Amino acid sequence: MMRLLTSITIVCLLLFTNSCKKEKSATDDTGAFLEIQLVNQVNGQPLQLNKTLTNSFQETFTLTEYKYYVSNLELLNPSKNFKASDTYFLVNEQSADSKTLKTTIRADAYDGLVFLVGIDSTRQVSGNHTGVLDPAQGMYWDANEGYMAAKMEGTSDFSGAPGNVLRHEIGGFEGQTNALRYVIIPFPATMVVNQGQTLKLTIKAELLRWFDGIYPMSIADNPTILNPGTAAMKIADNYSGQFSLSSIDVK
Repeated sequence: MMRLLTSITIVCLLLFTNSCKKEKSATDDTGAFLEIQLVNQVNGQPLQLNKTLTNSFQETFTLTEYKYYVSNLELLNPSKNFKASDTYFLVNEQSADSKTLKTTIRADAYDGLVFLVGIDSTRQVSGNHTGVLDPAQGMYWDANEGYMAAKMEGTSDFSGAPGNVLRHEIGGFEGQTNALRYVIIPFPATMVVNQGQTLKLTIKAELLRWFDGIYPMSIADNPTILNPGTAAMKIADNYSGQFSLSSIDVK
């Protein structure tokens, strides 16, 4: 619980502090680029679908689908942040291309990255259901519950659900069922990005944090999570801690 409170406090302080700064949006001059490579892992090894995996509860499971939204990319600057406009990405383990996120940014100096796992409430109700937000992507419930933030599907002998199904559909964007989570990736040093250059990041995402992050969430106790609520929010708290910076460079 202390880790959760500390994490929430840090995010709140950073967002409050940053709100006092002048924020640069993509309507400003954008002469540089951002490229993020997301690497989904299991115990430090590349995730493989349709392979037997083991979590910290010694529960074996196999995944056939693993997806999550990354949106609202914002680069942190000591005096002025840069928020890239209309940045919505669906990371799909079945698609290698989907794990490379690209956008234009302002040439400037940056010391961190913030992003949202999920789709913000404004876009949730905007009625814009195209591209990665198309319901055909399998990440949309309905007009009331909106978009899932993340989805994991497969099977496990430790699941008591029919067919030994393991299915976590994590979502909820308002009130007491809000499962949207911001992630902060601090840089080891201030990165100066000049006109025409690309800020390149490799970010690791450790899938096992779904089960053993802040809250212990075994498959036996949670084989299916299909609606917004307490269980979904706990999983969201867990997986928001799965991201870490692997490498960073400017080219």
